[in-house]
Amino acid sequence: MAPWVVVSSLPFAPKIVLPAIDYFVHDVGLKTGNRYGFKATFNPTYPAQSGNRHGCPYVVSGLKRAGFSGGWL
Repeated sequence: MAPWVVVSSLPFAPKIVLPAIDYFVHDVGLKTGNRYGFKATFNPTYPAQSGNRHGCPYVVSGLKRAGFSGGWL
């Protein structure tokens, strides 16, 4: 996701965008460690809650079904 897409909609839908910006700053922590603003993008599914620190469980499952193995799988 790109938080700047949401921010650019501020003039058109402030009632929706302001809570989203607050969520990005306080709940997701997109501004943490970046004094110039938000991180460019973020993936809310990474790391997955499945215990695999390398990514989304759907991607991992698809790769395994396609015959990939080894490495971080």
